[in-house]
Amino acid sequence: MTDLDERWQWSRVTRRDLQMCSRDIVTRLRTGHAFVLMEDGHPLAHLTPIQNAVTPAQGRSSGLQLERLRSVLAEHDLACILGVSVRALSAVEDFPPVVTGRMTSLDTLIEDLSLWNSPSQLSTWLRRPRQELQRRSPLDRLAFPWTAGDSRSEVVLDLARHDRRRHMTRRLDAPE
Repeated sequence: MTDLDERWQWSRVTRRDLQMCSRDIVTRLRTGHAFVLMEDGHPLAHLTPIQNAVTPAQGRSSGLQLERLRSVLAEHDLACILGVSVRALSAVEDFPPVVTGRMTSLDTLIEDLSLWNSPSQLSTWLRRPRQELQRRSPLDRLAFPWTAGDSRSEVVLDLARHDRRRHMTRRLDAPE
């Protein structure tokens, strides 16, 4: 085993895995996981993470994040989730760190959900009461004060990840 092998935990992936689960693979690369691309049972390439890589949500400016979020959420809902007034939402250029953190978390959530949902389905997902959220919708859950990474936001992000995994499993089980 080389030094490279000792630094990363390796998983084998195929071309089909890359096509069907690329989002999950990229997410795992971001967290330091490495892959060996296999073809016909033989290693073809190593997929290794680049240290200090910038995720799309981190690299996106708050203005671009805001536009993406506005394309999915009504202005009032977006202001409520971010914890700002509708007036501030349209007037402020630089938001405080807590609002920027919320924007990034929400942008990540929207990005994940939009992989398999149309905009109307995404809106329905956000508004539908969920058993896992004590019969509240994800929008209702995030309408109270929260900080990126806290339990209030993480339960919604975990729910989206769970739904994504369930959706991806259904796609993998579907005949080609």
